[in-house]
Amino acid sequence: MEKILLVEGSKSFAGLLRQRIESELHFQVFWAASMAAAEEIVHQEGSDFFLGILGLYLSDAPHGEIVDYIQSLNIPSVVFTGEIKDDVRASVFSKRVLDYFVKDNPSSIDAVLYFIDRLRKNAAIKAMVVDDSKSSRYHIQQFLKRCNFQVLEASDGPAALELLQKHPDVRLILVDYEMPGMNGFQLIKRIRPRHTRNRTAIIGLSSHGNTDMATQFLKAGANDFLTKPFRDEELLCRVSQNIEIIENNLFFENLVAERTSRLVEAHDQLINREKRLVSVLNSALDAIITADTQGRVISFNPAAEKLFGYSASEALGKTVAELIIPPDQRDGHVASMQRWMSNHTDPNNTLQRRIEAPAMRADGSIIEMEMALTSDQLDGEIIFTAFLHDITDRKQLLISLEETLKVAESSNRAKSEFLANMSHEIRSPMNAIIGMTDLVLGTELTEVQRDNLLIVQNASQNLLDLINSILDLSKSEA
Repeated sequence: MEKILLVEGSKSFAGLLRQRIESELHFQVFWAASMAAAEEIVHQEGSDFFLGILGLYLSDAPHGEIVDYIQSLNIPSVVFTGEIKDDVRASVFSKRVLDYFVKDNPSSIDAVLYFIDRLRKNAAIKAMVVDDSKSSRYHIQQFLKRCNFQVLEASDGPAALELLQKHPDVRLILVDYEMPGMNGFQLIKRIRPRHTRNRTAIIGLSSHGNTDMATQFLKAGANDFLTKPFRDEELLCRVSQNIEIIENNLFFENLVAERTSRLVEAHDQLINREKRLVSVLNSALDAIITADTQGRVISFNPAAEKLFGYSASEALGKTVAELIIPPDQRDGHVASMQRWMSNHTDPNNTLQRRIEAPAMRADGSIIEMEMALTSDQLDGEIIFTAFLHDITDRKQLLISLEETLKVAESSNRAKSEFLANMSHEIRSPMNAIIGMTDLVLGTELTEVQRDNLLIVQNASQNLLDLINSILDLSKSEA
């Protein structure tokens, strides 16, 4: 975790600032209330601090000595003070302090947090200084490095273009106007085709601080302009502002690209889903018809085309009633739909019914249908879907089976009646035979005669038992 050295005499102010830096920016903050305490912290922790936040007036360093001490350690620093005067301000910036903040209101802490966050973000940003003046180039370069930028430098236009070829991710370019061979305007015009205003900020520099110079820089493609000589404070403000704009542009570009990618992905998913749905509808064996609340057909799958004899183009837009409902049942169909619509205002109360009803083909022939009817919501509108299956053959088979069953039952009843009648007709003579045999056996007979009559009597009795059994069977079947 990166470290910040906070040197501030006010315990309450230091405590609030420390708490916000650690909680919001996640730095480790070492607080010292005096210069001596700061020296002890540096002795223990070393000088590897990301930033020093320094109170200008301390009890043991009342004249800003803490700034000189921290700068001697090459720790980038900013100053906190209760007020700032021109002479103090000049003295502070002469010591290579990055910036200063006045403790005059609570928003000053927000300003410090913004500065720290900006300083940390700068580490990922490449900046280029293009100036033929070595001293000017060195001064700007060193200041940008203290502000944590990755800094490239070029002494003229061709060198700058060559560097841009190697480092196309440069986000900030400071360009002087007066350079040999290629001036600042010409260089910017060469840069802009590949590095747009939205992605690379260019700040023009010139010692000619007239309005025309600034205008010419802006027209050439610069984002901003600074007149030499300028104060580090002004340079920092301009640089930070332009970098912030570039970052915002990149953020929104990435955001738009990400959302566009998601929209394209969602669109592709919808297209694929629609293709799968169309494939299912087209390959379905049953006819599928979808209609709106007016009964107008809005989809008509190939199975429906084959079943009813209409093409989809012929069916779309027409009402279900005029397409497939027999004429004598159309009024009842329309009235039934109107009743359902008036009684089902709740969109969650959907239609789910399975019925059998006749339907009409394009040639006028009537077929028997089994229909599964459902309703659903699409874009806030109710739609009806019918899954239709031709059951004409099944119906005819059932009718044929019923007729065959009736014939079989009639034949069975005739057989039973025949058996009952025959049994009655045969049993009466057999009773007579048995009775007469009994009478004859009561007379004087020879042995042979008696034996023969007993055989007749036994055979007659067996035959009578068989007839009775047949009669009982015919009764049970009846």
